[in-house]
Amino acid sequence: MLYEKNDSNLYIKEFRKKFSNFCEKAPLLLSYTISSQKVSVIDESINMVYEFDWDFTIPVKSFIFGIKKILSKNYPVIVQELQKEVHLTPEEQSKLISEGTPVGSVPVSKKESVTRKFMIDKVIINKDIFILKEFGTDKLFRYKLNKSSVMFLKKIRSGEFNEKDAGKYFFKNSTFLGEIIPKKEE
Repeated sequence: MLYEKNDSNLYIKEFRKKFSNFCEKAPLLLSYTISSQKVSVIDESINMVYEFDWDFTIPVKSFIFGIKKILSKNYPVIVQELQKEVHLTPEEQSKLISEGTPVGSVPVSKKESVTRKFMIDKVIINKDIFILKEFGTDKLFRYKLNKSSVMFLKKIRSGEFNEKDAGKYFFKNSTFLGEIIPKKEE
């Protein structure tokens, strides 16, 4: 009794279509070659070749997700530094008074530096749209870069921008489009 028939040619054809779409949106400069035994993915910016043997028992989407998990270790990271106004608690104000601050000059708030770190998860090059994934929360955010996304990514790859410089440039020259709320599985 035949339960299910897997056709390797159909699998590879579907993979080629979906993986090409994935590569176009990846923040890395990727190319790939396909043989009957494996797919070789080349990260052109660092000349690294990753080889993945076909496993026709895994759905194409899951196979690509596995490749993405490995490639995402090289995805660019940017850092956002913000100044945040924080209200002082009555205890903190009392402490300032006990340390000699005159009662009339006790501040009600203080500024704190907050650092957020993001991985560039996807880029829609022709629209300069970036999907950023925040470290720690895994929240996804959409931004429109008002400059060339190709040139921005090239500066990161070449080392012209470190994580902080890239973040300063990116957030200064981009428009926040909103948070991406994942659909709940029913």
